[in-house]
Amino acid sequence: MRWHKEKHLDEENVLKHTADSEAWKEFEKNYLWFSQEPRNIRLGLATDGFNQFGNMSTSYSMRPVILVPYNLPPWKCFKDPFMIMSLLIPGPQAPGKDIDVYLRPLIDELKDLWSDGVETFDTSTGKCFKMHAAVLWTINDFPAYGNLSGWSTKGYMACPTCNKDASSQKVRSKISYTGHRRYLEPSHSWRKSKKFDGKNEKRLKPKELSGDDVLGQLDLLSTYRPGCVSVDDGKISRLKSHDYHVLLQRVLPITLRGFVNKDVSLALIELGHFFQRLCCKTLRRDDLEQLERDIIIILCKLEMIFPSAFFDVMIHLAVHLPREAMYGGPVQYRWMYKIERFLCKRKRYVRNKARPEGSIAEGYIIDECLTFCSMYLTDIETRFNREHRNYDGSSSKGEDFLDIFSKSSRPYRDGIYDVIPKKDFDMARWYVLNNCEEAEPFLQEHKEELLKQIVVNIEDKHREQFPLWFKRKIQQLYNKEKLMSINKLFPLAIGPDVHGRTYTSCIVNGVRFHVQPRDELRKSQNCGIVVEGYHKNEVIEFYGIIVDILELEYVEENRVLLFKCKWFDLRKKKGMRKDNNFTSICVKRFWYEHDSFVLATQEKQVFYIDDPKLGGNWRIVLKFQDRHLYDVPEKENSEPERDELHITNDEVYQDISLENDSIVNDTVDILSQLHRDNVDSIILDANVIKLEAQTEHEVEIDHNEDDSDQEDDTMIEYVNDHEENEGNTSTNDDEFDSTCDGDDIGL
Repeated sequence: MRWHKEKHLDEENVLKHTADSEAWKEFEKNYLWFSQEPRNIRLGLATDGFNQFGNMSTSYSMRPVILVPYNLPPWKCFKDPFMIMSLLIPGPQAPGKDIDVYLRPLIDELKDLWSDGVETFDTSTGKCFKMHAAVLWTINDFPAYGNLSGWSTKGYMACPTCNKDASSQKVRSKISYTGHRRYLEPSHSWRKSKKFDGKNEKRLKPKELSGDDVLGQLDLLSTYRPGCVSVDDGKISRLKSHDYHVLLQRVLPITLRGFVNKDVSLALIELGHFFQRLCCKTLRRDDLEQLERDIIIILCKLEMIFPSAFFDVMIHLAVHLPREAMYGGPVQYRWMYKIERFLCKRKRYVRNKARPEGSIAEGYIIDECLTFCSMYLTDIETRFNREHRNYDGSSSKGEDFLDIFSKSSRPYRDGIYDVIPKKDFDMARWYVLNNCEEAEPFLQEHKEELLKQIVVNIEDKHREQFPLWFKRKIQQLYNKEKLMSINKLFPLAIGPDVHGRTYTSCIVNGVRFHVQPRDELRKSQNCGIVVEGYHKNEVIEFYGIIVDILELEYVEENRVLLFKCKWFDLRKKKGMRKDNNFTSICVKRFWYEHDSFVLATQEKQVFYIDDPKLGGNWRIVLKFQDRHLYDVPEKENSEPERDELHITNDEVYQDISLENDSIVNDTVDILSQLHRDNVDSIILDANVIKLEAQTEHEVEIDHNEDDSDQEDDTMIEYVNDHEENEGNTSTNDDEFDSTCDGDDIGL
């Protein structure tokens, strides 16, 4: 619970934990008495309705209320064992606006924790202390936001950030939120363009409300009385919100390239990249400021493509998301995906359908008891001490061994023990020598000797003669000096055994890799890799696939794991093309066939997806980061805990950090491209009523409408209800440059 204070390293301009957020820091600045005790708990309150019978109907809805502590490190924060189900609001009807009645006991207890505190025993110190707690924010979807806050999330002022200054209008039976040019700089050329709505935009962006302004509105409020894919039909249905999250960020930008007009696809691709960059595990404040500017341009482009009815409040809210990330830190600690999965687990506790609330309550208590006990049962295997699925099975051997022998890797199953072919043996042995940091001085010394001899093809001679020269050199130094540094190099100089093991799968640094023939039999893909290397004295990224996994065995039980790869030809136009931040490669062209090995610990995993635009043998390269890896630096005086290594896959996919993607901001060209001169003008048969033309009586009636959220609060149902009420590697020079057009790799 003290990690955020004692171990967390605060990096300037970087957001990796909620402790880096503006809201956290401002809170600690305003309440010094609270921040002086690091064991005081910072909480998030989450709630969502669900149907425990496993269907999507609205006949029954219950609503758990969950508290999430944020003092914990990232690998524990927002995990099931540390979530607290404080309330279980019974069904069958959702509480709607009356949820405050059910929350009253919890609010009273939270107030006591804030003001008076509670005497708590600290097992690490063996002493008691007065513990206080504070709720930093709530976590909920947009319909539940209206219930918890009291602000109507429907109607003309549905955006709580824009508040009374929202730019909205009525189009037939729904409310449209356009006019995003007002968020542009006052001098921006698009403000004077009439290609949006036929008018100049002179309004400034809405004023951002302070906490006192919001509190004033709350005081005034009391005075008012108001199987998812169907190939035959070409439809995707029954997806969860996380599925749409992945579709928007990864799949949609790729598929649009080959089937939609370039200008339309560009705007949608930029929208997908915006959310991909916003949802990274590591955020930078300057990047978020750039995203805040980019989303305005993107929405303005969309306004020139889609009709006004497309821009409901959910589209408009994207304008405020970068600012919310600055306030609250990385989004993974505040989104609903984990809460929804937590509720799905509780749904499975229901055995007696006549008493679903009792079933969930009993199941939750049993789960809490087992969790508590298992943390103290060190002699038996529990989910807290068992090795994770992709455990690499090894650790650093210490200073007495070379780094190249102490890497974290674990071959899968026994493998095949056989004689290594001479060509592969020489190639693999040279690669290990050439990539061992401790052998670098000897490589340089041998090359200098060859230069003095004035030999032809010095690189070939160096590669051919160095292993034997290095072996003799180390033996001489070992017999003469017997230093520790020489002892470490002795196994490397002796060289590997001519016999070795080959595998079809292995785990390296917690990541699983397969050879390409094994991947052909599976729906998943684990054979794609990317490695940085030199090509014509320039560092580039080499993309390839793993065709074999070889383990070299050295004396003293030292081993080195290597990947034998086929590297795709990356020469422009022939083998690689770049378009809108997408990298496409031809999987039928190869190079560096005589330099095919790479250390298993040098690569990063990628996967290849069909390019719908280029077709044929072209694939798009998609980079990604494993969701169970955390790049969170800690203070040097702290030691990692054992259970910090516990890995789970029960997380939403995210990238680690932002890439330098940029949006097209050539305003003159964009306006001319997006203006559809080839389509006749259409007069919409709709009565468009602007907000400014509404009478005070009409606006008041809209705010007093009954927002009866009796459903499961899914976003699809919310949108439907909304519409009804208002009437969404290689490391050598290019000396072996060859292509093989005959081989075809199935990806």
